[in-house]
Amino acid sequence: MYRHSSFDHWCRVRYRVQFQLGDIVYQSDIIDQLLDAKGYGDSYPIRQTSLFANLNSRYPLKVSISLLSMWPVTTVDLIPTSRHKSAARCYDTDKQQWVVETDILGRQLKLRLFYSDVKNVPRHFTRLVSWNAYVVPCEPDRPVVKAVNGPFTNYYSQKEQDEGFDVEMDLPVEEICDNSGGYTERETGYLTAQIEWLYSHLLYQDFYHHYDDVTRLHKHQMSREVSALQAENYSLEKQLFSYQISISRKDAGFDGPAIAANVSAVGGGA
Repeated sequence: MYRHSSFDHWCRVRYRVQFQLGDIVYQSDIIDQLLDAKGYGDSYPIRQTSLFANLNSRYPLKVSISLLSMWPVTTVDLIPTSRHKSAARCYDTDKQQWVVETDILGRQLKLRLFYSDVKNVPRHFTRLVSWNAYVVPCEPDRPVVKAVNGPFTNYYSQKEQDEGFDVEMDLPVEEICDNSGGYTERETGYLTAQIEWLYSHLLYQDFYHHYDDVTRLHKHQMSREVSALQAENYSLEKQLFSYQISISRKDAGFDGPAIAANVSAVGGGA
Protein backbone atom coordinates (compact mmCIF):
# COMPACT_ATOMS: atom_id res chain seq x y z
CA MET A 1 0.00 0.00 0.00
CA TYR A 2 1.37 3.41 -1.00
CA ARG A 3 -0.27 6.76 -0.16
CA HIS A 4 0.14 9.42 -2.86
CA SER A 5 -1.20 12.35 -0.84
CA SER A 6 1.40 13.65 1.60
CA PHE A 7 1.15 15.22 5.04
CA ASP A 8 3.37 15.59 8.08
CA HIS A 9 2.12 12.57 10.02
CA TRP A 10 2.34 8.86 9.77
CA CYS A 11 -1.03 7.15 9.36
CA ARG A 12 -2.57 3.83 10.33
CA VAL A 13 -4.53 2.16 7.53
CA ARG A 14 -6.92 -0.75 7.96
CA TYR A 15 -8.10 -2.52 4.83
CA ARG A 16 -8.94 -5.84 3.20
CA VAL A 17 -7.69 -7.09 -0.15
CA GLN A 18 -9.24 -9.69 -2.45
CA PHE A 19 -7.68 -11.43 -5.45
CA GLN A 20 -9.80 -13.34 -7.95
CA LEU A 21 -8.53 -15.42 -10.85
CA GLY A 22 -11.41 -17.29 -12.45
CA ASP A 23 -12.95 -19.46 -9.74
CA ILE A 24 -9.99 -19.00 -7.38
CA VAL A 25 -10.65 -16.31 -4.78
CA TYR A 26 -8.31 -15.18 -2.02
CA GLN A 27 -9.53 -12.72 0.62
CA SER A 28 -7.31 -11.46 3.40
CA ASP A 29 -8.20 -10.67 6.97
CA ILE A 30 -8.19 -7.05 8.14
CA ILE A 31 -4.72 -5.67 7.43
CA ASP A 32 -3.45 -3.08 9.91
CA GLN A 33 -0.44 -1.17 8.58
CA LEU A 34 1.49 1.99 9.33
CA LEU A 35 2.46 4.30 6.48
CA ASP A 36 5.28 6.75 7.10
CA ALA A 37 5.21 10.47 6.27
CA LYS A 38 6.25 9.68 2.67
CA GLY A 39 3.39 7.21 2.25
CA TYR A 40 5.36 3.97 2.31
CA GLY A 41 4.24 0.89 4.24
CA ASP A 42 5.29 -2.71 4.68
CA SER A 43 4.52 -5.24 1.98
CA TYR A 44 1.79 -7.81 2.54
CA PRO A 45 2.74 -11.43 1.67
CA ILE A 46 0.18 -13.62 -0.11
CA ARG A 47 0.79 -17.28 0.62
CA GLN A 48 -1.86 -18.87 -1.60
CA THR A 49 0.32 -20.41 -4.31
CA SER A 50 -2.63 -21.74 -6.33
CA LEU A 51 -3.61 -18.16 -7.12
CA PHE A 52 -0.36 -17.46 -8.95
CA ALA A 53 0.12 -20.88 -10.53
CA ASN A 54 -2.46 -20.02 -13.22
CA LEU A 55 -1.49 -16.43 -13.99
CA ASN A 56 -0.95 -17.33 -17.65
CA SER A 57 -4.54 -18.46 -18.00
CA ARG A 58 -7.16 -16.61 -19.98
CA TYR A 59 -8.75 -15.14 -16.86
CA PRO A 60 -7.67 -11.66 -15.73
CA LEU A 61 -6.48 -11.14 -12.17
CA LYS A 62 -8.98 -8.94 -10.36
CA VAL A 63 -7.78 -7.03 -7.29
CA SER A 64 -10.33 -5.44 -4.93
CA ILE A 65 -9.33 -3.32 -1.93
CA SER A 66 -11.78 -2.31 0.80
CA LEU A 67 -10.47 0.65 2.76
CA LEU A 68 -11.90 0.54 6.29
CA SER A 69 -10.20 3.43 8.09
CA MET A 70 -7.24 5.81 7.98
CA TRP A 71 -6.09 7.83 10.99
CA PRO A 72 -3.05 10.10 11.43
CA VAL A 73 -0.56 8.82 14.00
CA THR A 74 2.05 10.61 16.11
CA THR A 75 4.99 8.57 17.44
CA VAL A 76 6.91 9.53 20.59
CA ASP A 77 9.90 7.87 22.27
CA LEU A 78 10.12 8.01 26.05
CA ILE A 79 12.16 6.48 28.86
CA PRO A 80 9.65 5.68 31.63
CA THR A 81 12.34 5.04 34.25
CA SER A 82 14.13 8.33 33.57
CA ARG A 83 13.07 11.46 35.41
CA HIS A 84 14.02 13.86 32.62
CA LYS A 85 13.10 11.73 29.59
CA SER A 86 9.75 10.29 30.68
CA ALA A 87 7.86 13.00 28.73
CA ALA A 88 7.97 14.14 25.11
CA ARG A 89 6.31 16.80 22.97
CA CYS A 90 4.28 16.03 19.88
CA TYR A 91 1.81 17.74 17.51
CA ASP A 92 -1.60 16.74 16.26
CA THR A 93 -2.95 17.27 12.74
CA ASP A 94 -3.94 20.87 13.59
CA LYS A 95 -0.31 21.58 14.58
CA GLN A 96 -1.33 21.93 18.21
CA GLN A 97 1.30 20.95 20.76
CA TRP A 98 0.77 18.14 23.25
CA VAL A 99 2.92 16.54 25.93
CA VAL A 100 2.90 12.79 26.49
CA GLU A 101 4.12 11.60 29.87
CA THR A 102 4.57 8.09 31.26
CA ASP A 103 3.39 7.04 34.72
CA ILE A 104 4.78 3.84 36.25
CA LEU A 105 3.64 4.38 39.85
CA GLY A 106 0.76 1.91 39.55
CA ARG A 107 0.54 -1.69 38.42
CA GLN A 108 -0.28 -0.82 34.83
CA LEU A 109 1.52 1.63 32.57
CA LYS A 110 -0.28 4.95 32.08
CA LEU A 111 0.18 7.63 29.46
CA ARG A 112 -0.81 11.13 30.54
CA LEU A 113 -1.68 13.62 27.79
CA PHE A 114 -1.45 17.39 28.29
CA TYR A 115 -2.81 19.87 25.78
CA SER A 116 -0.04 22.49 25.83
CA ASP A 117 -1.69 24.88 23.36
CA VAL A 118 -5.03 25.04 25.15
CA LYS A 119 -4.63 28.83 25.13
CA ASN A 120 -4.97 28.70 21.33
CA VAL A 121 -8.61 27.62 21.57
CA PRO A 122 -10.66 30.69 20.50
CA ARG A 123 -12.79 32.47 23.05
CA HIS A 124 -16.37 31.18 23.40
CA PHE A 125 -15.30 27.97 21.66
CA THR A 126 -14.67 24.48 22.97
CA ARG A 127 -12.39 22.03 21.25
CA LEU A 128 -13.48 18.40 21.18
CA VAL A 129 -10.60 15.97 20.60
CA SER A 130 -10.74 12.20 20.22
CA TRP A 131 -7.74 9.89 20.17
CA ASN A 132 -6.45 6.40 20.89
CA ALA A 133 -3.10 5.21 22.22
CA TYR A 134 -0.79 2.27 21.56
CA VAL A 135 2.56 0.96 22.76
CA VAL A 136 4.68 -0.50 19.99
CA PRO A 137 7.01 -3.37 20.96
CA CYS A 138 10.68 -3.40 20.13
CA GLU A 139 10.65 -7.11 19.32
CA PRO A 140 8.48 -8.23 16.38
CA ASP A 141 7.12 -11.30 18.19
CA ARG A 142 5.39 -9.16 20.83
CA PRO A 143 1.91 -7.73 20.12
CA VAL A 144 1.00 -4.06 19.96
CA VAL A 145 -0.58 -2.99 23.25
CA LYS A 146 -3.80 -0.98 23.04
CA ALA A 147 -5.20 1.40 25.60
CA VAL A 148 -7.85 0.13 28.00
CA ASN A 149 -11.36 1.43 27.21
CA GLY A 150 -10.17 3.43 24.21
CA PRO A 151 -10.80 5.53 22.20
CA PHE A 152 -11.03 8.66 24.35
CA THR A 153 -12.61 12.09 24.00
CA ASN A 154 -12.19 15.28 25.98
CA TYR A 155 -13.32 18.91 25.85
CA TYR A 156 -10.84 21.80 26.06
CA SER A 157 -11.55 25.49 26.48
CA GLN A 158 -9.43 28.56 27.14
CA LYS A 159 -11.00 29.05 30.57
CA GLU A 160 -9.84 25.70 31.94
CA GLN A 161 -6.37 24.55 32.91
CA ASP A 162 -5.48 21.17 31.51
CA GLU A 163 -4.46 18.83 34.32
CA GLY A 164 -3.77 15.92 32.00
CA PHE A 165 -5.79 12.97 30.74
CA ASP A 166 -4.75 9.53 32.00
CA VAL A 167 -4.77 6.67 29.52
CA GLU A 168 -4.23 3.26 31.06
CA MET A 169 -2.41 0.72 28.92
CA ASP A 170 -2.88 -3.02 29.10
CA LEU A 171 0.77 -3.46 30.00
CA PRO A 172 2.19 -4.32 33.46
CA VAL A 173 4.82 -1.96 34.83
CA GLU A 174 7.14 -4.91 35.49
CA GLU A 175 7.54 -5.44 31.75
CA ILE A 176 8.49 -1.78 31.37
CA CYS A 177 11.03 -1.61 34.16
CA ASP A 178 12.61 -4.83 32.92
CA ASN A 179 14.24 -4.00 29.58
CA SER A 180 14.01 -7.66 28.56
CA GLY A 181 10.21 -7.50 28.35
CA GLY A 182 10.25 -6.64 24.66
CA TYR A 183 8.66 -3.17 24.90
CA THR A 184 11.72 -1.10 25.83
CA GLU A 185 15.12 -0.98 24.20
CA ARG A 186 17.62 -3.13 26.05
CA GLU A 187 20.44 -0.58 25.93
CA THR A 188 18.66 2.77 26.08
CA GLY A 189 15.36 1.91 27.80
CA TYR A 190 13.30 3.83 25.22
CA LEU A 191 9.62 2.99 24.85
CA THR A 192 7.68 3.84 21.68
CA ALA A 193 4.12 5.14 22.07
CA GLN A 194 1.70 6.14 19.34
CA ILE A 195 -1.19 8.58 19.55
CA GLU A 196 -3.86 7.96 16.94
CA TRP A 197 -5.79 11.19 16.23
CA LEU A 198 -9.40 10.33 15.37
CA TYR A 199 -11.03 13.76 15.07
CA SER A 200 -10.88 17.32 16.34
CA HIS A 201 -13.77 19.82 16.21
CA LEU A 202 -14.32 23.38 17.35
CA LEU A 203 -17.72 23.79 19.03
CA TYR A 204 -19.27 27.24 19.24
CA GLN A 205 -20.08 27.21 22.92
CA ASP A 206 -17.63 27.63 25.75
CA PHE A 207 -19.51 25.37 28.17
CA TYR A 208 -20.05 21.68 27.48
CA HIS A 209 -20.54 18.82 29.85
CA HIS A 210 -19.97 15.10 29.55
CA TYR A 211 -23.72 14.64 30.04
CA ASP A 212 -24.12 16.13 26.56
CA ASP A 213 -22.51 12.98 25.19
CA VAL A 214 -24.93 10.85 27.23
CA THR A 215 -27.91 12.69 25.71
CA ARG A 216 -26.50 12.31 22.22
CA LEU A 217 -25.80 8.61 22.81
CA HIS A 218 -29.32 8.00 24.12
CA LYS A 219 -30.78 9.77 21.11
CA HIS A 220 -28.71 7.62 18.78
CA GLN A 221 -29.71 4.43 20.61
CA MET A 222 -33.40 5.37 20.57
CA SER A 223 -33.21 6.13 16.84
CA ARG A 224 -31.70 2.70 16.21
CA GLU A 225 -34.37 1.04 18.35
CA VAL A 226 -37.14 2.88 16.50
CA SER A 227 -35.63 1.84 13.16
CA ALA A 228 -35.42 -1.77 14.35
CA LEU A 229 -39.06 -1.70 15.50
CA GLN A 230 -40.16 -0.20 12.18
CA ALA A 231 -38.30 -2.92 10.31
CA GLU A 232 -39.88 -5.58 12.52
CA ASN A 233 -43.33 -4.05 12.01
CA TYR A 234 -42.79 -4.04 8.25
CA SER A 235 -41.73 -7.70 8.37
CA LEU A 236 -44.84 -8.63 10.40
CA GLU A 237 -47.06 -6.77 7.96
CA LYS A 238 -45.50 -8.72 5.08
CA GLN A 239 -46.09 -11.99 6.92
CA LEU A 240 -49.69 -11.02 7.68
CA PHE A 241 -50.28 -10.13 4.02
CA SER A 242 -48.74 -13.43 2.98
CA TYR A 243 -50.98 -15.33 5.41
CA GLN A 244 -54.07 -13.51 4.09
CA ILE A 245 -53.19 -14.42 0.51
CA SER A 246 -52.58 -18.04 1.53
CA ILE A 247 -55.90 -18.25 3.38
CA SER A 248 -57.81 -16.70 0.48
CA ARG A 249 -56.22 -19.17 -1.94
CA LYS A 250 -57.15 -22.10 0.29
CA ASP A 251 -60.73 -20.84 0.60
CA ALA A 252 -60.97 -20.50 -3.15
CA GLY A 253 -59.61 -24.01 -3.61
CA PHE A 254 -62.12 -25.60 -1.22
CA ASP A 255 -65.15 -23.63 -2.42
CA GLY A 256 -64.54 -24.41 -6.08
CA PRO A 257 -65.48 -28.16 -5.97
CA ALA A 258 -68.39 -27.48 -3.66
CA ILE A 259 -69.84 -24.94 -6.06
CA ALA A 260 -69.32 -27.33 -8.98
CA ALA A 261 -71.16 -30.13 -7.10
CA ASN A 262 -74.08 -27.83 -6.36
CA VAL A 263 -74.33 -26.83 -9.99
CA SER A 264 -74.34 -30.51 -11.07
CA ALA A 265 -77.06 -31.36 -8.56
CA VAL A 266 -79.26 -28.55 -9.76
CA GLY A 267 -78.74 -29.62 -13.36
CA GLY A 268 -79.61 -33.27 -12.59
CA GLY A 269 -82.77 -32.28 -10.81
CA ALA A 270 -83.89 -30.22 -13.77
